[in-house]
Amino acid sequence: MITTNKNWSSSSIDNVCKQLNTDVKKGLSQSLVIDLQKKYGENTFEKQKGLGLFGKIIAQFKSPLIFILLLAGIFTVVVGEYADSLVIFLALLVNTVVGTLQENKASKAFEKLVKSQQKHATIIRNGKKSIVLAKNLVPGVEKMSATFFPA
Repeated sequence: MITTNKNWSSSSIDNVCKQLNTDVKKGLSQSLVIDLQKKYGENTFEKQKGLGLFGKIIAQFKSPLIFILLLAGIFTVVVGEYADSLVIFLALLVNTVVGTLQENKASKAFEKLVKSQQKHATIIRNGKKSIVLAKNLVPGVEKMSATFFPA
């Protein structure tokens, strides 16, 4: 059983191998890898829920300048300057629509970029050196080198 509160960096290699039921030279066995994958799942971060459409629209009004324009629009309605208030509210509407569309487009582009970047690690499993996707790594002494270690 792997303990999560252990300070692994201060333990000896032999002690870590013993705790993780593995061998430095042979790596993890395939059966242990399958068991660990079932137990812990993929080596990835949980996807955080982003702002919905309504949240992105509200986020457009967090700017101090937009807030001032909104107050100015309300003030011009109160004093009876309807033409001025119409122009101000149209400017706010255009800003909100364009800002929301740009934020949506940027979010989708970022998601595509993240999905396109596959991370790999060179490991030893069953005594053989192999390259696996980083999301398929499991807790244990099997990592040799990688371009990037997520999670």
